[in-house]
Amino acid sequence: MKHLRKVFIYIILVYLKTKKKIACEYQTFSFNLQIEKESKMKKKCILSLGSNEEAEKNMQFMCQRLIEKFPGILLSKAVYTEPVDFFSEKHFLNRTAILETEMNVEQIKTYLKDIEKECGRTETDKAQGIIRADIDLVQYGDAILKPKDINRPDIRAGIIELQH
Repeated sequence: MKHLRKVFIYIILVYLKTKKKIACEYQTFSFNLQIEKESKMKKKCILSLGSNEEAEKNMQFMCQRLIEKFPGILLSKAVYTEPVDFFSEKHFLNRTAILETEMNVEQIKTYLKDIEKECGRTETDKAQGIIRADIDLVQYGDAILKPKDINRPDIRAGIIELQH
């Protein structure tokens, strides 16, 4: 009888440990699913596009590549602006874009840099005031990545245009 009581207690302890382990594993699984779900949620992004060298051709190329990757992208009308915090004798052609994506910040930035390179952007040109293509990720979700840029008049006007 004593032996049966020990076996019974042992079975109860194993059952409780197993139940606790299962509950813990379930909570971990649920947490991981939530993280995965959140990482797959679409984030609203605001981009700033600019060019001061073969500006119309390069702007068209940048927009085409962005539309291919982000079919629902919204693009503001193109406007010419004075260079900001940058010496150049040439005006910039600028546009603002709004898109939604499941890509993370690094994936988007890498994609944007690839487009710039495809347009022929080089550090040597930049040092000479030549910007064939410049695409900046200004906002990602709720995070303002370029606070100074988001307040530029051309970007503000582009955001307002695209939200109406």
